[in-house]
Amino acid sequence: MQYEGPLRERRKATTPLLQRIKTEHKISIERRREQELQIVTKGAGHSRFPHPTEVMYNVRESTCYEIFNIFVAESYDFFKHAFPAFQKLPENEKDLIFKDYIGKFSMVECYYRTRQLWGGVGRFIMCSVTTCYDVNLTDPEFLPSSNSANAKFLLSSARAYADDQNEVFMPIFNRSKLVEREFYALIVLVMGELDTSCGVSEEALVLLDRYRQEALEGLQCYYQNELGLTDFSTRIGNLMSLNHAIQECKSL
Repeated sequence: MQYEGPLRERRKATTPLLQRIKTEHKISIERRREQELQIVTKGAGHSRFPHPTEVMYNVRESTCYEIFNIFVAESYDFFKHAFPAFQKLPENEKDLIFKDYIGKFSMVECYYRTRQLWGGVGRFIMCSVTTCYDVNLTDPEFLPSSNSANAKFLLSSARAYADDQNEVFMPIFNRSKLVEREFYALIVLVMGELDTSCGVSEEALVLLDRYRQEALEGLQCYYQNELGLTDFSTRIGNLMSLNHAIQECKSL
């Protein structure tokens, strides 16, 4: 006997947001690693830092711009694949969201990778996937030696800015002790705090809020189902405080 009733619509399975971010971020990291190593190993004077598990080099002026360009290009690719709903927006709105986002994304990733690879933010600070900065450095070896006066001024200014940023961010960052899933959630939360002066549409703001809610819901499921927590208000509160601190650092 042939069934002639209505057929149930088949829905394409969707990957949960935090899982998609994890997948796309790891892909992005590996692509960046491969491209960076091609640059730093071609004789640019990079020194290898001692690290038990990772290939790590000092940051140098001669290659940092190339590496930064890799970061921007790969971050935009990550942005497109991790947040596909933005593809329905006009190009100018996508660009506005990404430009507001990339600095905050870089900051979150930098501090998180530093803590993961070096056990905390101390002597070494990650600048990219394969390069890091030694804060004990007294001579600006990563800057052109032919212009040492300007190099020292730039180094001093960078340190002053980093000190101001650390004063705002580090206390709450150290207290939070982010786990991997919280790191991925924070990547979403910092994007949701869009500068209203950007002038994006209501549709864009709705999408930003939707991603924010989805990240928080995914995090709640993680706390309950995988960590077995019944009270996770402190952890959520720490994430919100981190998000606020990042927005404050952006305005420094």
